[in-house]
Amino acid sequence: MLAEGKAPVCQPDAAVILPKETDKDEVCSGAAKLYAQLGVLEQILGCEDAYAFLWDASYVPCRPLQMFTETGLPIMDICNELTVYDGVPEGLLAGVRRETDCSFRTGHLLVNTEYLREMIAQIEQESGRTWRETILVGIDQERGAWGAFNLFEMYGTYVLQQHPEAYAYREWSVFRQGADLLEPEEVTEDLLKWLARDYDAVSFEPGHGVREDNRGLMANPAYHAKLTPKQLVQAIQGEYREKAPIGGLLSAADVLALYRRWEREPEWRSYERIGDERVEVNLQQAWLSWQHAAYLCADAAEKKRIRDKMETLGITVPPTAIVIVSYNSRGMMQECIESIRRHSGAEEYSVIVVDNASTDGVKDYLQMQKDIRLQCNEENAGFPVACNQGIQMAEAGEDIFFLNNDTRMTKHALYWLRMGLYASADTGAVGAVSNYAGTGQMLELLLATAENYEAYGKIKNIPLAEPYVEAKILCGFAMLVRRDFIDRFGGMDEAFSPGYYEDTDLSLRLRQQGYRLRICRNSFIYHAGGLNFKKRPDLDEINDRNLIYLASKWGTDFMN
Repeated sequence: MLAEGKAPVCQPDAAVILPKETDKDEVCSGAAKLYAQLGVLEQILGCEDAYAFLWDASYVPCRPLQMFTETGLPIMDICNELTVYDGVPEGLLAGVRRETDCSFRTGHLLVNTEYLREMIAQIEQESGRTWRETILVGIDQERGAWGAFNLFEMYGTYVLQQHPEAYAYREWSVFRQGADLLEPEEVTEDLLKWLARDYDAVSFEPGHGVREDNRGLMANPAYHAKLTPKQLVQAIQGEYREKAPIGGLLSAADVLALYRRWEREPEWRSYERIGDERVEVNLQQAWLSWQHAAYLCADAAEKKRIRDKMETLGITVPPTAIVIVSYNSRGMMQECIESIRRHSGAEEYSVIVVDNASTDGVKDYLQMQKDIRLQCNEENAGFPVACNQGIQMAEAGEDIFFLNNDTRMTKHALYWLRMGLYASADTGAVGAVSNYAGTGQMLELLLATAENYEAYGKIKNIPLAEPYVEAKILCGFAMLVRRDFIDRFGGMDEAFSPGYYEDTDLSLRLRQQGYRLRICRNSFIYHAGGLNFKKRPDLDEINDRNLIYLASKWGTDFMN
């Protein structure tokens, strides 16, 4: 098997194939790229090894590659990018078409040779021609050869749909501006180590070059000590647009759920279908899904049809009472309220705000909001007391969603939390994941702005095969609690005032009564992170006192 240059070793029985270097003008030709792929495909078909490993010579890995899991399952890398590639011609293979917005163009591909031969055999059987003829004849000339067929995309899509258990999937981040911001001779081990903080590989696309005003910036060690690679790219270009990573190994079901091309049908119809699927299993979840679909639907007739379906269930689920404690931070509070309105239907929630004697004008803003139930305390009563005041203002039956004022709701976040709360009768509380949280709810995620985090929620908050994770403790920045528990056992323990560990105590009380706690993996909520409370000079004293009190209630081994 032809192998040129060096590539990461994956497994002894995996052949390594690297495309030959070609002339720069030839590389820019779509036809040349297509024929190069066909040549590589032909080499793989002649390979006797179980796997063939393809590596694009214009890519440089930032760290060693591990292409098999500990259990021996091969890994398929995918890119989560703003540019959505195709590369799978319609009709080339019956039933195989792009259903996801992730890309398999990572610069490398671990091919199961048996599955590739199977795919090629199906193409020839259906077309009655050789696979080469079929691909060439099926090319859309107006789109160009390169855009019509791509081996990486075609094989990746095929195994994802036809052999969903064959691979584990991993997000792969490529620094695609490599040729625009770096000279090849600037690439050192230290530079790659720094790039590996944000990227898995760097791409040097032929035909690109470094502008004079950008020369030397990316390779400057002085910047490496202060900035991450993505931060430096943003500083150089003035704008940096990238989808945030999901993280961890994924199954085929996760990939299809996370990156499914929702634009093939109206979004509301997808949520209506979720309700249809839940009718025979969970009436509350069916009702919640149809309610959310009706909120998303702009067509009056369709909206009425969905609401008529809701009535046939013979049940209702009360709105969720969102309880927010306010203390100064007018700007963050305003963004929090507006994000709730922006991403949730008015029938899905009510908003209750308890202000703890703010002095920065936030009360004036809150008093002008007609859709908020507001209580203004004359002095700062502390967080637990204010939360309990908010509970008292909630309507009967409303589940209580404790939400910090320094958060931003994201698309579908509340819907998925409510679905989690009603997943089973013994679920007592659910919590969101975030960029700033504890107890297993924090994602390793660093984005430039709050708006970027809000946009990330749109990517994250979509159907998953297994959306919920059992938890021992939930963080109170975004915690949805079943109302019947609060009615029977009360809200926050006010002895923890002004705050700290009241959410841990509430979690332990829920578990004591036999309720389960769950983290909702597809409900991401942005959290700035306790900016007001951190300013207190007695913060350490409060933390120590409340930790001692928590231990006196539950023992020192309370996490277990």
